[in-house]
Amino acid sequence: MKDDINYEAPSDWGVSSKETWVSFEELKDNGAPVLEGRDVVGFIEFNDELVPEAIRKTAQVGTQYQNQKTKNILTKQASGRWKITGNTDTKERMAKAVDSGKVNPRALDKGQEKEEVKTRPQIKEEPTYNVEVKNNAKRGTTSVILDEEDIKQNFPSEEEQKIVKSLINVVNSQLVTTPKGALFEATPGKGGKKDRTFLWEEAEALSKRSDKAWADLVSSEGPYDQEKVNNFRAGVFTKDNVSSKMAEYIYSRLPATARVQLKKNGTPKSNFTGIGNTPEEQSQGEKPTDARGVAILHTYFRQGGRDAYTGLPVRLGDTEAEHINVQSKGGLDHPSNLVLIRGGINQLRGSDPLQNLIRNAKAAYGDGGDEQKEGLEKTRESRAKGSVKRGDAKGTINSVPMDELLSMDWDEMRQQFDSMTGGNKGTQYALRRINFYNLGNRLRGGKVVTPSTVSFPLGRAYWQGNEEERQELRNSYDGIRENFRNWLNDGKGTPKDYILAIHSALQKAGASDEETRGAFLDRFFISVANTHNDWLVKEHGYPPTTAEELKSYYETL
Repeated sequence: MKDDINYEAPSDWGVSSKETWVSFEELKDNGAPVLEGRDVVGFIEFNDELVPEAIRKTAQVGTQYQNQKTKNILTKQASGRWKITGNTDTKERMAKAVDSGKVNPRALDKGQEKEEVKTRPQIKEEPTYNVEVKNNAKRGTTSVILDEEDIKQNFPSEEEQKIVKSLINVVNSQLVTTPKGALFEATPGKGGKKDRTFLWEEAEALSKRSDKAWADLVSSEGPYDQEKVNNFRAGVFTKDNVSSKMAEYIYSRLPATARVQLKKNGTPKSNFTGIGNTPEEQSQGEKPTDARGVAILHTYFRQGGRDAYTGLPVRLGDTEAEHINVQSKGGLDHPSNLVLIRGGINQLRGSDPLQNLIRNAKAAYGDGGDEQKEGLEKTRESRAKGSVKRGDAKGTINSVPMDELLSMDWDEMRQQFDSMTGGNKGTQYALRRINFYNLGNRLRGGKVVTPSTVSFPLGRAYWQGNEEERQELRNSYDGIRENFRNWLNDGKGTPKDYILAIHSALQKAGASDEETRGAFLDRFFISVANTHNDWLVKEHGYPPTTAEELKSYYETL
């Protein structure tokens, strides 16, 4: 990839070369956190050399140190590095800073004359993004061509030109050629987009984060007040000099596959399109436009290539668009509600409040000792091995010819396949072969979900039945799915219709009374009732359906 361009990693981003990976060992000399095999992609100016080693090693996040020679105030970041956050030359300088709004006046009230806090203005207006962006990439390109003359024509100032060239190098350092085309590379395994466990430094950063904007944001269980969201995002966007025009310029010169990857980042329920006069109107698209792709790229640039929650470096291919107010609770897929975080953390959070993510991080981090760290790594290793094992088993099960699969004895098949995966995943994979199973005990993005307590009795009857009986069972299963869609997705049905469809299907499958009762008392129904009431009311005007009501529907059948 880099052979195609004049690659030079910009110093302010600190991006490693494509062939060089960060060491898995802790960086002893400067107290930086372990980066777990991910490239360093941040571009905040740090000054560890200005802080004595003894203080660097023992200070907690948020600790401030004044260098006596330079008079600079340095603050320890969540990443473990030290950033200049102010200068305390004289009281007169401090007073002027208060007048200009750059210093928190409460610092003076408390007699903390040396605490200078550089505050960022609230985001009052979001950048505007064009719905359609002209494709300026050359055919077959696998990177953004760095054209000096073209850059000069589009950006008159030398400072802007320098920034654009730096950003192009950052983008190109993360593009790889795949069979599908050039894409932003995702880190395989540990610390990548699909890694749904905390890295040690992520757990530490979330456990210790205490800056005011973050504390204000998570002071409630949500939905989070827009002003607090704005204040938080203002602090996250460390690169104010990256304009939307710069992002659009680079986006228009990306390979087509990379542009599509940006537009679809986060797979939202409804998409930001940029069409309309209000955030609500602009966020109701069935398909994203170029406006969303540019907005995602611009957000990454403004965050300096760092995870918005942990402050740690993250590759663009490992990010997910994080809806601070989640869409399932009414949040919009709009720039005013978006930041970028590592995909694994995004999936860990799910639709839960941010407080739950913080609690989980604190549980993983514990007292921060070696024993706790070792425990987290063992958990990570166990999950990783289990994932590989299940993946291999899935491949094996999917390779069995369908005729051979259906000729197997149900109980023997289950025993054989489940022993390959641990738990009942093997049975699930077999049921998916006949489209009889969709895992979940809760709604996932509006998809039809059927719990194992329903699918397994149907599957057993399907394996044991003749062609006519199998067709009847398939019709019954399709009826379940249709009633699920009617009730939860389209607002045309009732929970009782759905339960009646399940009851009928289980009767045709010859399910026992115990199996039938177990299906209706499955935690899936309780989860549907408890988790999605607000959404049901908002989308369809339904009165809330409680878990007790769902059970009562079954009791009266």
